[in-house]
Amino acid sequence: MYKIKILELIYTLYLLSGFIKVFLIKYNINTYIDITLLLASLLIIILFIKIKYMSLKFVRPIVLLLLFFTWMIFTLLYTSSVDYCYKKVFLFLTNIISFSIPILLYKIFNLKNFFKYFIVISSVLNVAFIVLILPYIYIDEVDHMLSGTYLAVSYLSGINIIYLIIINNPFNINFFKIFYIIINFTTLILSGGRGGIIFTILILFIYFFKKMIKSILILRMKRKFLYSIILTFIIIFLSVGYGIKNYDPSNENNLFDRSINRLTLVYDAIETSDGGKSINTRVEYIKFSIKKIFNNVERFIFGYGIGSFSYEYEKVDKRGYPHNIILEILFEMGLIGLFFFMIFYGYILTKFHYTNLLYLQVYVLLNLLKSSGLTDIRIAFGMLALMVITSKHRKVIYDKSS
Repeated sequence: MYKIKILELIYTLYLLSGFIKVFLIKYNINTYIDITLLLASLLIIILFIKIKYMSLKFVRPIVLLLLFFTWMIFTLLYTSSVDYCYKKVFLFLTNIISFSIPILLYKIFNLKNFFKYFIVISSVLNVAFIVLILPYIYIDEVDHMLSGTYLAVSYLSGINIIYLIIINNPFNINFFKIFYIIINFTTLILSGGRGGIIFTILILFIYFFKKMIKSILILRMKRKFLYSIILTFIIIFLSVGYGIKNYDPSNENNLFDRSINRLTLVYDAIETSDGGKSINTRVEYIKFSIKKIFNNVERFIFGYGIGSFSYEYEKVDKRGYPHNIILEILFEMGLIGLFFFMIFYGYILTKFHYTNLLYLQVYVLLNLLKSSGLTDIRIAFGMLALMVITSKHRKVIYDKSS
């Protein structure tokens, strides 16, 4: 009988809690307590219950993250934000919890169980969103605040695909893997999330290219690996081919057509500098951020204060960010804030020897440079923590042949 691992299950739900809230909002389900806060509280309780298993072996990255957080708090002294700044600081605590729990409990944290929960639950959520919410967003039947959630679908689909194909023993092909690969390629393409689609295909290309070159050099390629390459590209070509064959630019309600149309806007942005409202707005954010950052030496060093982007951009104290985590940190916390963040991130990347989870981290990082804000990256910090505990300091279950 399969035994449920509470720690890994609660942690998975915690990472996905923002996505789960979309369905609670859609169906007007009142939980009376914020689900992220509830799950965070449960994780902290588990930490105290399992305190005898807690280890400080990897505590240094947590300390570096807390230094970054300390500077974030300091910028409250001069931020132009009046109210939102405090909310943003509080929400960033969720990232610290996301990063710290697997590291402090790494002795009992089972990555295989975690990824099983993560893939199954996120895949179900992705399919549910594609079927129940996404088709109606564009005919104004769903609250506008849900409209950007398609990005989460593409992001999660990409994570699952990269894990299943690259990380979870790429030489092993079974029904479970094929089923979830097909499901996640479908949700990836239907989501219309350009970053997720492009970055997933890019990471797969890099991985397969590296493997093929290595196989050619030693004149050997495992048959199962060849099958995995063929299977992956068959799924990609069938999905894209079907979409192109049935593409109708006048049909805004067909999800395949919408995805293809959004991808063509990337080409248009390169050729004509006009990539549609979404791309044009992000370009405007980037230009504004760079101009303000280098406005004077003081702002370049100290920034405008945490939570200040929206106020500086449109004089409204609310959630807002330039859709690039480096620019966001530099804008709001200055060069000092970026220095603390790079020390934290650089320490992790240089002090540990990693498994194939590095491919997943590259994918996550590309998304951070394209879409995410500091309050939306619990999953990114979670994946970063998993890289730490799968370093050379711990024997893990993943393929280490690369």
